[in-house]
Order: sequence, then structure tokens, then C-alpha cells
Amino acid sequence: MHVTCDDVKYIAKKGDIVIINPRQLHNADAGNDGVKYRVIMFELSLMSDSSPGNNKNIDPLLQNRIRFVNLVRDEEIKKYIDYITEELERESDANSLFVKGYVYCILGVLFRNYVNNKYIYSSVSEKINDVIDYIQDNFDKPLSTASIADMFSYEESYFCRKFKSQIGLSPVEYIRILRLQKAKKLLKTSNQTVNEIATACGYESASYFIRCFRKHYDVSPTEFRRLQELE
Repeated sequence: MHVTCDDVKYIAKKGDIVIINPRQLHNADAGNDGVKYRVIMFELSLMSDSSPGNNKNIDPLLQNRIRFVNLVRDEEIKKYIDYITEELERESDANSLFVKGYVYCILGVLFRNYVNNKYIYSSVSEKINDVIDYIQDNFDKPLSTASIADMFSYEESYFCRKFKSQIGLSPVEYIRILRLQKAKKLLKTSNQTVNEIATACGYESASYFIRCFRKHYDVSPTEFRRLQELE
């Protein structure tokens, strides 16, 4: 499976574990043959509590001050993932306690062995975090840098510079990636037409959506869907 995290591309093989950090842009392509994989998502804020030792580890992750490496192969983590899968298949009132415990175990292994020491922390202001949340909730609607800047009381050019300096992408690039990721998912999983998908992803015209999709994925939306149907 080809995986992209931010601008870095990886090839994940059987047995590999892909770690997606909070607020990290990512994309995955299983190719024509497809693969089977498990996805475990959890809300880090729910893992934080009043314990000083716990928050010492969780808070830096939530604040984007540290990141884990994206691709690991670790038998201990795999064991805990298997435990989580088995626990979720059981009917028990204690499921959530066991699952939360195993997630803590995974985080412990990651903190001990897989902190990305090459990651350079760039403080993301609380206001920019609010902008990110807003974009993630509304990227499938008409958005412009001017309207976002105005909503958050920024001058437009200053907002664009600030956003890129902290996120590494311009607002336009960030919105485009989110829209294309949603479009790719809809092409795989829905029967909507290309025109309908363009509208559902916030594009004002299907022709512009097709150009953007082809530029990013090297195939048109129609060709991409046809390739998926051949798998």
C-alpha cells in the first residue's frame, strides 16, 4: 500500500503499522490488487486526564509539539492491536476499559521507541487550530481565503502567510487535499455521478474538479472509478 503523510511517501508492506499523527494530512492507495487492513482511530483528548504524568505525554501530542514516526513494524504493538480487535468482538460491559488500557499500552510503546526526533515543532496558535477545525467541517462547501480570513478577523494576505508558516501548506492547498480525499472515497464507495461528487466536495464546476483530480492522481475521476471496478 502506498501511503502519504504530509508530503512524505511510504510503501507499507504486510505486517507494517502506519501511524497517523493528530492533524496530519494523509492519503493511502491500495493499488489495483487491493489490500486488507485494520484501522484503529481514537480521540487523544479522551485519553488525557488530571494525572500530571499522563498529561505530560498526551498534551504535547494534542498540541502538535511532538510526532511519532509514520511507519513501524513492532510485534508488541501488533499484539495490542489484536487484543483490541478481539475485545471489540466480545459482548461485555467492560469492553471500553480493556480497549482504553490497550490503547495506553500502544501509546507507551510509541513514546518509548518511536518519537520522530527529526520532526521540527512549529507552534500552531490556538486561533489557527480553530481555523483548521472550521475548514475540516466546511471544506465541502464554497470556501475562499478571503471569507475564512474575515471570519477569524485576519487580513487575507497575512492569514495566508501565517497559515502556511504554521501548517506547511497554504489554505488553498489544504482545502484542495481534503476535497480530493473525499472525492476519491466517494468514487470508490458511492454511485454518485462525477458531477454530483464535484458538488458534494465543494467544487463549483465538474470540469475544474476533473482537472484538479487528474493533476493530483494522474487519472480522471471516471478512469479512477473504472480501475476500482476492475479490481
